[in-house]
Amino acid sequence: MGDRPEIGVLCLDTSFDKIPGHIRNPVTFDFPVRYRVVEGATPQRLVRDADPTLLTPFVDAARDLQAAGVAGITGACGFLVLFQAELAAAVDVPLWSSSLVQLPMVHRMVGRTVGLLVADEAALTPRHLAAVGAADVPVAVTGMAGQPEFREVMLQGRRDALDVDRLAAEVDDRVDALARAHPDLGALVIECTDLVPFAHRIQARLGVPVFDIVTLTTMAYATLTRRPYLGSGSGGIHR
Repeated sequence: MGDRPEIGVLCLDTSFDKIPGHIRNPVTFDFPVRYRVVEGATPQRLVRDADPTLLTPFVDAARDLQAAGVAGITGACGFLVLFQAELAAAVDVPLWSSSLVQLPMVHRMVGRTVGLLVADEAALTPRHLAAVGAADVPVAVTGMAGQPEFREVMLQGRRDALDVDRLAAEVDDRVDALARAHPDLGALVIECTDLVPFAHRIQARLGVPVFDIVTLTTMAYATLTRRPYLGSGSGGIHR
């Protein structure tokens, strides 16, 4: 895998601005990433249509990334979770398609309802949760499809320039509404990779652990790049 192995990222066919914190902005990580855009894989086709014909091009893209030598593969849209089993079986390196893969673990950790911040609440179905063994996880869901900046830029692709302040205010609005409706949340998982740059704002409002595709990818990278623990003498031993 080399000294600095890469993580491959399966990407949707979008052109809007990817700000720091987004999985498709390389400054988000302190390790190398390799991107592979799946042509024709628009948010409409994957998120709203759950188009099954996208599976083959995503499998092809995952195999291309493996052939390029990546140590693991992830995805730049949480709704790829529908294809988790097929994608993972298609390659010989670890593959985590979505931040939703963490849902069962997060619920076990906190023992309470887990909040979900998703791109489109109406598009999230029991199939998406069942795909990662989370069908029985108690979740409280809020979505961004009704928010103008998110809808126009991320879902509809009407323009590439992103008004970051406007989107941040929209995220605040949805998170505040979720907190009012579910004051007992134990954690929150951000499904949508476009919203990870606002994770710090979300945590400040909710006061709970916030999980997303970047936290998952960072953890997975650590499992792929283990190093010896350094130190010697009694000062490094605890009894």
